Amino acid sequence: MVNSQRSSSWKAELAERLKRARGAETQDKLSQRSGISHRTICHIETQQTKNPPRASTIARLAIATGSDVAEWLSLVGISVSKDSINQLRGEVNLKVRWDELEPAEQIKQELREYVDASIQRLELRLSTTLRKELADYLDSRVDLLERRITNLQREVKSEN
Repeated sequence: MVNSQRSSSWKAELAERLKRARGAETQDKLSQRSGISHRTICHIETQQTKNPPRASTIARLAIATGSDVAEWLSLVGISVSKDSINQLRGEVNLKVRWDELEPAEQIKQELREYVDASIQRLELRLSTTLRKELADYLDSRVDLLERRITNLQREVKSEN
């Protein structure tokens, strides 16, 4: 099933390919998605491995980054059957989908908290606006009443 013909420059090629494919994603996140340890990913990227990683390790990393498995395996001179690649792809994709459930719940919770906070801010603004409008209205009514009282007092004085 596995045929190995290892080239001498596999470390640099694999390290560069992995870094490019990972992009801005952290090694920890890739570790979670691929099922490969953070330490192994770090060793591959820093070229600290003595021997090429196992075919399953390379395949899992390639699948988790959306890369071509056969191409990555060929970097270290390994060829595997399509059945083995498909089996690994299924395992990694299942793990990726499962791992995406928890962050979705976290996002929902953060969204709920944001909406609740926004509603509270709006209620406060509305409450503040209503209070100001009510105060303005009451001030105008008080002014009107004061004028009426003043007018009544003048009328009473003029009658006396």
